[in-house]
Amino acid sequence: MKNLVLFTKCGLNLPHPSRPEYRIRHLDTSREHIINSVENSLRNLRTDYIDVFLLNHLDPLSNVEETAITIQKLKESGKIRHVGIVNFSVFQHQLLSSILKLPIVTNHIDLNLLNTTPLDNGQVDYIKQKFMRPLATSPLAEGKIATSTEKIPLQVRRKLEELVPKYNVCFESIAIAWLLKLGALPLIGTTNEDRIRNVVNGFSIQLDRQDWYELYASSKGEI
Repeated sequence: MKNLVLFTKCGLNLPHPSRPEYRIRHLDTSREHIINSVENSLRNLRTDYIDVFLLNHLDPLSNVEETAITIQKLKESGKIRHVGIVNFSVFQHQLLSSILKLPIVTNHIDLNLLNTTPLDNGQVDYIKQKFMRPLATSPLAEGKIATSTEKIPLQVRRKLEELVPKYNVCFESIAIAWLLKLGALPLIGTTNEDRIRNVVNGFSIQLDRQDWYELYASSKGEI
């Protein structure tokens, strides 16, 4: 178990047949919800502690001080070891950091060639300012880079495919290399073996600076 790091997250609740009480997508970072979520995770994972507890978005209706105190008490009890956040804006990150008496060790953000917003809104810069490495969820845009027929994904895919002969890898590996060049670490969220292999192969690519910017421009629809 020493090489296994357990992550769990709570905060974002989505309607699902197994949870008929959720009528609408909503956030909940209240004390009660956080505690129930942690206890459920400990029970389902059959463990005494969670390595990294992630707060998935910040609920504007919850009391931030109560949220912070709840997390601190869970840390003091040994049920969680570290605290992270998911898709927090810069201001939300700053708000929680100003109250929480624990370091925030990671911020998982939605970052890929079809969503470069974190580069424009300061999320990536602030994460680096805090000496953290951006962790990119959906690094291949949930497969849309490979399958979407919309204008921008097609444009991005064409540019990626132009680079395939140069790097001698699948175009998805080049999309991963684009993230790595930025200093981000991709989080794999697929059970497709070929896609996992493509993600791994991206680590062996030293992407040229101008290739990086051409891909970035294609994601903006500029070329």
